Amino acid sequence: AQAAGLPCVFGNAVTAETAITENVRFLPIDDESAGAWADAAMSFAGRRFPANTEILKEKGYDIRETAERLMDIYRG
Repeated sequence: AQAAGLPCVFGNAVTAETAITENVRFLPIDDESAGAWADAAMSFAGRRFPANTEILKEKGYDIRETAERLMDIYRG
């Protein structure tokens, strides 16, 4: 979802390393936080986020580079 430029709302038990882009919010999952989840979802409504190709490449999530590393492993 982040790669496609979609915003994400995660429970706060999810590790911070999952936030590849800035379009991420971490919130507690409990009975009192339902309003915060709704507010977070609404804060993203109607906003456009660009695809994050360059950010992903910078953080090591480039399919071309990953495929090349895998091929190097297979080649020995």
